[in-house]
Amino acid sequence: MRCTLMTVLILCMAFCAAFAQEKKPAIAFYLTGVKLDDAVYRPFSGFMTMAIVSGGKYTAVDRTPQVRKMIEAEQVYQRAGAVDDEQISALGREWKARYVFDIKVSQKGERYLLAATIVDVDNGNIVKKDMLDSRLKSDNDIRAAAQEIAGWLEISGAFHSVVGPGGMEMVFVKGGTFTMGCTKEQEKCDAKREAPAFSAALDDFYIGKFVVTQIQWRLMMGGDDNPSPLVGDDLPVTNFTWAKMMDFIERVNLFSGGSMTYRLPTEAEWEYAARGGGASKGYIYAGGNDLDEVAWHGKNKDSRGRGLNPVGLKKPNEIGLYDMTGNVWEWVSDWYAPYTAAPKANPQGPPQGEGRVQRGGNSMQRDYNCRIPVRTYDMGRIDERKGSGSLGFRLVMTENKY
Repeated sequence: MRCTLMTVLILCMAFCAAFAQEKKPAIAFYLTGVKLDDAVYRPFSGFMTMAIVSGGKYTAVDRTPQVRKMIEAEQVYQRAGAVDDEQISALGREWKARYVFDIKVSQKGERYLLAATIVDVDNGNIVKKDMLDSRLKSDNDIRAAAQEIAGWLEISGAFHSVVGPGGMEMVFVKGGTFTMGCTKEQEKCDAKREAPAFSAALDDFYIGKFVVTQIQWRLMMGGDDNPSPLVGDDLPVTNFTWAKMMDFIERVNLFSGGSMTYRLPTEAEWEYAARGGGASKGYIYAGGNDLDEVAWHGKNKDSRGRGLNPVGLKKPNEIGLYDMTGNVWEWVSDWYAPYTAAPKANPQGPPQGEGRVQRGGNSMQRDYNCRIPVRTYDMGRIDERKGSGSLGFRLVMTENKY
């Protein structure tokens, strides 16, 4: 066992931060399953505590030792150490906590899977259920894992967002009315595909902060399932069929527990989000008028010859979305059809057509094809054809209304 100076410092800082916040509501967390070595567990506990209290809303209490004793004594828990949501709430009330993070740890080779359930103690509802894959080898690994899990409760962050299954961060987009298609700042437009411009009204929704990455795909689809020809955890997943993408979305929905629906964005939702929603500043590209700042495109020196780049490296747009311009085209749910000038509310596109719409351009496109209103589509039966190494997707999340 090792206890580094860094670990001691983390624990001291976490204790001081928690003490300073003691009058605020508490979040209790604990780890069950595979018992982590102290060299991993102690810094994880410290980083988790710091991440929770850094938002300024809560204190944090690690209840791992007490819970492990309960498991050993077969109190409250079943023999396997399982616990249902009602039992988590009961423990939370006993601890006078506002929320409880139940984190189950399993190990596969050199990697760990942390499956977290966050329960609202007041009403017993599940706030979030998700899992995280990490090596947990270095302090940076441990810090990143703890911060990501703590962030699933929206403790901090500039934008209102939640983390969905597989670690997909979803950014809230307040609904509103906007002009879709060829707007005045675009100067030259494709009159056949982008005009006439029309008024579109949309309800609230959440949309992926990034396109779906290869590690998120593997977490949902299992093991070595990765269709992408250029491999990397933080690269967009590509080269999938339409049917395979639908399978991925179905798995995300199964894992989410039913309170939310995950799906592809409509073309209108995609464009509204790319423009920055209600915070739009009228840019030509998603996030600005300087294409190099916001996108991987055909003239980036560091993009040429590669064709695909890790997500989130360029400047985000007005509501914190990355890579809405460039890197990979993004599939949306609409079949392609020419625009009409009539105003529309939550447009879904036609019931069928020549191909599904793709938006956003990719890393090999010239400036003109990276503009926000640009739209293209594939001919033929795309659910039966192979995907493309330059085509990805991001998801939308909406609340189920019963």
